[in-house]
Amino acid sequence: MSLFINHSVETNNDELIVTLYLDKRFGHEEFSKEFFSKGNKKSLESEVKNYFKTHLPNIKSGIVKIAFGTMILTVLPIQTFAQDLATDPSGENIEYVIQAEDTVPLDDTTTTQTDDGNENIQEPVPEPEPSTEDDTVEPVPEPEPPTIDDTEEPVPSPDTDEPSDTTQDTPQETTYIVMAGDTLTRISNQHHVTIDEIKEANNLTSDVIYVGQQLIIPNTDTTESDLVEGEQANPEPTDTVQEPEAPELENEPIQFGMHRDDVVILKENLDTLGFVEWKNPPTDYFGRSSEQALLDFQAFYGLNETGVADQDTLAKIDNILSSPLQDGNRHDDAIQLKINLEILGYVSWKNPPNNFFGSSTKEAVQRFQQDNNLPVSGIADQLTFSKLQELAQQPLHVGMNRPDAVDMKKNLEILGYVKWKNEPTGYYGSQTKAAVISFQSDYGLPATGVVDSVTMSTLEDAANAPMREGMYRSDAIDLKINLEQLGFISWKNTPNNFFGPSSANALQNFQSYYGLEATGIADQATLQKIDDILASPLQDGNRHEDAIQLKKDLEKIGIVKWKNSPTNYFGSSTKRAVEDFQRQYNLPVSGIADARTLQKIAEVREAVVEINSFYITGKGYGHAVGMTQYGAYGMAKAGHSYEEIIKYYYTGVELSTRDTENQLVRVLLAQNASTITISSDQPYQVGDKEFPAHTVTSIQYENGEYVIKNSGNTYTRESQLQISSTQGGLLHFKDQQYEGIFYISEDAGKLDLVNHINVESYLKGVVPYEIIPSWNNMDLYKTQTLAARTYVLKEIQRDYDRNFDVYDTVRSQVYHGVPTSIPEVYVNKINQAIAETKGQVIVYNGTLIDAVYSASSGGHTVDAADVWGNSVPYLVGKEDPYDTFVYSNNWWNYTITKQDLEELYPSVGKIIDVRVEETKYNRPTEISIIGEDDSITVTGSEFRSKIGSDKLKSNTFTIEGIS
Repeated sequence: MSLFINHSVETNNDELIVTLYLDKRFGHEEFSKEFFSKGNKKSLESEVKNYFKTHLPNIKSGIVKIAFGTMILTVLPIQTFAQDLATDPSGENIEYVIQAEDTVPLDDTTTTQTDDGNENIQEPVPEPEPSTEDDTVEPVPEPEPPTIDDTEEPVPSPDTDEPSDTTQDTPQETTYIVMAGDTLTRISNQHHVTIDEIKEANNLTSDVIYVGQQLIIPNTDTTESDLVEGEQANPEPTDTVQEPEAPELENEPIQFGMHRDDVVILKENLDTLGFVEWKNPPTDYFGRSSEQALLDFQAFYGLNETGVADQDTLAKIDNILSSPLQDGNRHDDAIQLKINLEILGYVSWKNPPNNFFGSSTKEAVQRFQQDNNLPVSGIADQLTFSKLQELAQQPLHVGMNRPDAVDMKKNLEILGYVKWKNEPTGYYGSQTKAAVISFQSDYGLPATGVVDSVTMSTLEDAANAPMREGMYRSDAIDLKINLEQLGFISWKNTPNNFFGPSSANALQNFQSYYGLEATGIADQATLQKIDDILASPLQDGNRHEDAIQLKKDLEKIGIVKWKNSPTNYFGSSTKRAVEDFQRQYNLPVSGIADARTLQKIAEVREAVVEINSFYITGKGYGHAVGMTQYGAYGMAKAGHSYEEIIKYYYTGVELSTRDTENQLVRVLLAQNASTITISSDQPYQVGDKEFPAHTVTSIQYENGEYVIKNSGNTYTRESQLQISSTQGGLLHFKDQQYEGIFYISEDAGKLDLVNHINVESYLKGVVPYEIIPSWNNMDLYKTQTLAARTYVLKEIQRDYDRNFDVYDTVRSQVYHGVPTSIPEVYVNKINQAIAETKGQVIVYNGTLIDAVYSASSGGHTVDAADVWGNSVPYLVGKEDPYDTFVYSNNWWNYTITKQDLEELYPSVGKIIDVRVEETKYNRPTEISIIGEDDSITVTGSEFRSKIGSDKLKSNTFTIEGIS
């Protein structure tokens, strides 16, 4: 005899599921014993294989469930035995199509249609799988089940048609289609025939039948015509042959064979209560089908199984039918009922459930009853209500929608097992189950996906444990912000609630740094330490008396310079100084002066050796604006023309010409002199007096008159004196010879001597002295000539309110008249360069430039604004690569004692240090002088001027403290 009496086939997510129903005559205990016996398990698989060969030969994949009634005992993959099954003769793979005779369960994801106004429902949508996450990408959360609106009153649905109840002719034998759950025992009882009679009529060799199988039922005495759908029976007697009912039967309980009006109501009630489904409207005949339905009712409710509608039976029927929990009623218990239906996934309400029991509630109750082998009436009787209550209170599992699932899902998210896109709801879907299984596996719990009390408490404990790697929790945000503030990590983006590997590593470094156990777990001791440091008084925005000493120490060790005396306020500047110190000494950069930072500051302060003098060394010569003469020489040696040299050093300029034929320049040779002594190699004239060659004339100013003395003779004159030589002779003054004319004028009783000379002649006394003649390079000579000519013409153009245009010193250009001390060969070439470039000048946008120049820049020329404060477009700093001579490297030095410097800057008190804070083009532009009483900042030029340009010979220098 086969173990199985029938089967059902369904599909779920494209997977075929076959359920084989055990013959209940074996008994659950017997089967369990057989199955769980390791030696007999193979026998069970053999029985399954044999059943598939006989009834389902074309199914090759999927799963098979072994069921005893509604209880699933085990599940097997069909592939374990499918390979031994006979294949289709064609050799092709045959896809199984569900047959009409297969029992197919309702799909619990099908949308349910509604017929009332307030219970629009939709079954929960299966959850998607969670996405993979890392430190930076958030996992995609599972969608929550759809919700419904449960506020409006329902509209009662019309009654549905009853099964037909027409009378049939009496056949010699009938046929019956096997239904889900049928056995030969049940069919024989229903049709009042023996099992052997059915087997003989159908040539059955065993008790195995299957859903959809057509059986021949031998002739019986059944005369009821209102059979369940698919059943046939003998007709009831006609009026011409029917015996009249005995009067004494009218008050007897209804039983088999009776014709009575109240039979119709009884049969309708049995249909309503889910114990039978009539094909046609019920008649007044109580036949075998009615009797069987009544027997099933009595058995289900624990009544005496007689098949007779006695008083207890009728009372029970009335009791159930009068239940307040049915379609169209209102009752407070309906609220809990609807809550439980939602918890178990039979419905999802859009709004909080009310006390109205509508058609949607009825349909949900019917689905629940069907799934739990209860009579499918849609009435929530006590058994249904109790079963609902029982199942709704069991541990959370897939399909449930219960409030405690919300916190459970949040805890799963905290622990990193899933990431929800939206706020979690109470719906427990497949994604939640997968997360629960992972959690259970990780924590050594049975991986069932069911949240029992142990799983729930373990999950709560883990989610509320100290923060650790992998957690998603709101307090992770503050912890990560604190770790960044304390200098143990720097986040590229705003910290989120994920405590990942980077966070754990930062926390571990914090613990190690402060002598805590380096676990990477935010235990109480760690959190307390973080709070203590963040509460330090020595941080931005606070006032504390210790801030004064802190600021002095930071200045003493050279981290910062304060413009004013330190106060007790710890501001943003102090914070930056603390950060600079922490960064310099490889401490966590927080800007907070915690105990570890203060300890390190004290160590460094004690190691500072007091400075007693400053060593200053420099390079370059002159102001370094515009052209450098050593650089120009280097370019000329490299083959560059004078035009290229000029255009390199003066940005954006062009060469032009000016008429210098009759252009005079007034050169100051002496100023504020008491006596001026002159002579000439030719006869010369002083005022209106003429003196012989080689005689010496002295001139003074006394009592408002010029006193002229020559060869023992004295003359006086009230107006200024003009002095000129005759016959092309030269005028002599202080061992120098000059062309042109001398003018002597008085100013405040003192005398000024000015040489009036043609510009081109003037250049002959400038160019040889502004360069080194022995460089002997014509392009260099021409370069210097154009610079000197442009410079002097620009000065003449300024039209100063004075009696001269230029000085004869470096204040303008060095001018020594006729160059008698320079070898003639060089003088001749220089004069040639002057003659060949006569009138050539340098212009910018057509205007003469300030053609300033100096000897050497020390490697980089500078902007005019860096020296004189005004920006000039053609006087901008640039590399000076051709200056590779003596002044391009450090060539001078000077040492000044701290005491001497304190005398120059008395306001700072005792000097602690002098530091170059900023440079531009290698020149110090900002120098800090730090003292115990004050700290000041000066420019490099101011510092050089204060000490003396005779000591600091250029503006490009460095300063070093000496102990």
